[in-house]
Amino acid sequence: MKIPEPKQLPSGHWFIRLRLGGESIPITTASRRECVSQAQMIKAEYLAGREVQRRKLPPAPDQTLRELLTSYIEKYRPVLSPVTIRGYCMIRDNRFAGYMDRKLREIKDWQKVINDEIGVCSAKSIKNAWSLVRAALVSAKQPAPEVTLPQIVPKERPFLTADEIRRFVAAVHGSTYEIPILLGLHGLRRSEIAALTWERVDLKAGVIRVEGAVVPDETGKYVYKQTNKNAASRRSVPIMIPELRTALEAVSESDRTGPVMTCNIKTIYKVVNRICEQEGLPLIGTHGLRHSFASLGHFVGVPSDEMQVLGGWSDAGTMKKIYTHIEQAGLLRAQNAMAAFFQNSAPSVDNSVEDVNKNVNETGKP
Repeated sequence: MKIPEPKQLPSGHWFIRLRLGGESIPITTASRRECVSQAQMIKAEYLAGREVQRRKLPPAPDQTLRELLTSYIEKYRPVLSPVTIRGYCMIRDNRFAGYMDRKLREIKDWQKVINDEIGVCSAKSIKNAWSLVRAALVSAKQPAPEVTLPQIVPKERPFLTADEIRRFVAAVHGSTYEIPILLGLHGLRRSEIAALTWERVDLKAGVIRVEGAVVPDETGKYVYKQTNKNAASRRSVPIMIPELRTALEAVSESDRTGPVMTCNIKTIYKVVNRICEQEGLPLIGTHGLRHSFASLGHFVGVPSDEMQVLGGWSDAGTMKKIYTHIEQAGLLRAQNAMAAFFQNSAPSVDNSVEDVNKNVNETGKP
């Protein structure tokens, strides 16, 4: 049951005629993307209705919390990415363990549900879990109670400075993993590196087309999906690091087929940290390569809005947070450097004072 290709009307609006169960459903919106999105949602609602009817699930108040989340996941499965489905299933199977198999009508104090999870997992995990529960309740037309969530302490994401990037690139040179690691330093996410194929590498133009992603599904198996994390993620990235161009050109033309990265997707994290440890650099992992790319943009003066496009960040707020974090880290390093200067200078200052006092006592003159 495929979504029909939308057609643009003379008015400029977009139109899809969806046929579900013998019924014709017209959809007209101002944009192509919104038209497809609405069609997918209507299709998901239809498929979910058939699934509920097939499995004869009880109505929401008589469902357990586990059944509620399962219904929600199945309802929107057709429009969710594999990694999102995996995340939802992990929440259902691991969070709120003492309440998952209770009926909704038996859960009277949702704040206690939240409180009992504190200490079991991070504040961010609790927030994500509650967001899913709340969405599932709303979808089932059940009241979504107001609760107070624990405060999330922002996690410090380590990254490399401009000077550290130079050292890191030199250390990576010649490594079996040089290509995927340097792709990370071009701002590609791990999922985008894994999805990159040679047909999207234009060495003549010096450009890499970032399209699609490889992500784990609910069983942990890595699968390819055509869409990226967000619409902005689909982009063209110029090859900026000479070592990357050299490494790509070194691959024989007969081998330039299929995925560019041939190693296990999880290996890069270990290799990056091993190199960092050997060079005395912060252990940044795979995602730290992306933040190091942002730090370099900040260092050379690339405006945040341009960096947002180049790195495929979804919105200006995200890019602003990253740049703010980089600025704060730079300020802290400057403060530490100044403090170290005074601490290292203290003995010589004391010695100079002692020498002056000794000279005054001996000669009567300073």
